[in-house]
Amino acid sequence: MMNYSIRDIAKMAGVSVGTVSRVLNNADNVDETIRTRTLEIIRSVNYKHTSRGRRTGSICPLPAGQKTRTLALLSPGMSSEWKNNELWASYFSGIEQACQERHYQLMIYMADAAEREEEILKDVLRKSDGVLVKLERNFPEYVKKLIARLPAAGFGACPCGEPLPQVVLNNTLAGKSITEKLIGLGHRRIAFLNHVPCNSIFIERSSGYLEAMKANGLFDPALLLEKECGGTSVGVVKPEALPPRFVEEARYLAALPDPPSAVVVANDWGALGFMHTCAEMGIAIPETFSIAGIDDTGNWASFCVPSLSTVAMPFGESACFAARILCDMIEGIGTHRRNVPSIVYLPGEVKLRASVQTKRKEGVAG
Repeated sequence: MMNYSIRDIAKMAGVSVGTVSRVLNNADNVDETIRTRTLEIIRSVNYKHTSRGRRTGSICPLPAGQKTRTLALLSPGMSSEWKNNELWASYFSGIEQACQERHYQLMIYMADAAEREEEILKDVLRKSDGVLVKLERNFPEYVKKLIARLPAAGFGACPCGEPLPQVVLNNTLAGKSITEKLIGLGHRRIAFLNHVPCNSIFIERSSGYLEAMKANGLFDPALLLEKECGGTSVGVVKPEALPPRFVEEARYLAALPDPPSAVVVANDWGALGFMHTCAEMGIAIPETFSIAGIDDTGNWASFCVPSLSTVAMPFGESACFAARILCDMIEGIGTHRRNVPSIVYLPGEVKLRASVQTKRKEGVAG
């Protein structure tokens, strides 16, 4: 089981350690919205505060004679092929942690099971105490029926409009934080590359980039690049076998009269594709372009050459948090309620690696 520190609580709540301390000590000088959000996170992770400020973990014991409860994990937008992917592994590790803590067992239904919708509906209603859902833009009807009839909570990269508690990634903050980090390293000409402009996750990340660049008076529309969007994706999404290529984009950026010194790509997979393209074209990284992505799933971003700077997003934490919320609802504790929407956003953490260098002062554009 993971033991959370007061710094972990502060990070998840998006506040300072001092603010968490004031909340724990019931101080008056805390905004009520911040107090409520912080207390919700403290309760959800079972944080225990001792008089010496140390943390203790607790596993909810299974009462004598009580049977093990069951969660149904629904992933309506991801096929079984995702089970071997680092992203799914991150989500699943968080869910598994929560289930072990609370003595729950898990049934898993991926998107390719949707052909048996009525069978799944009956199976989940008969065998499960609650439904944990990987959030998607549009839920199939059988998922909507299940969250209407059982306690349900969702996790994922973006919120949805369905009536259930949700724990999601703060993608806007991710785009903003990596851009601000690059600005702090002396970069002024920073490009953003979005290879799937209709992707809601990437839209949020580009919004964060825009916010940081405009706030610093640095935004140039010529540096916001978007590939043509093939329309909103529907149905089952499969993991890509190869990263995208960016020959036209790399050539365009390198040929600008005042080219960027840094490029933020909407996710790590795209950043890897851009790095491969630059290597093929003889464009040096980070000497010509410092490159950063967003995600940091698995270990490959650390091991590629050069290692990729990125924003590590809390995929596992979001799934674990949502599973704990669901367990609370099933057991009738906590503040979350069935069929009542709420959203908790979790921030990522900037990880600087070899693909980014400090921009020397004499090379900085006005």
